[in-house]
Amino acid sequence: MSSKPIPEQHQKRLEIISTYVRELRFSEGLTQKDLSQTVNLHRNTIIRAENAKNLTLLSLFELADALNISPKDVFMLIE
Repeated sequence: MSSKPIPEQHQKRLEIISTYVRELRFSEGLTQKDLSQTVNLHRNTIIRAENAKNLTLLSLFELADALNISPKDVFMLIE
């Protein structure tokens, strides 16, 4: 099954969010494995989020909680 291509504008938004999540994880001194265990998400979910591949809102909410930020802070980074 072929997936729908992501429009360039949305891909750029995903990249901004993924960079922010990665930087926050680094600043907390967490590995991807540490973060995945903290939020009870599979490590592959963290990898996809940090590589701008796929990020559900529910996963974003979990990551925001684990990294002590508001989801609003994440969305304020993008236009």
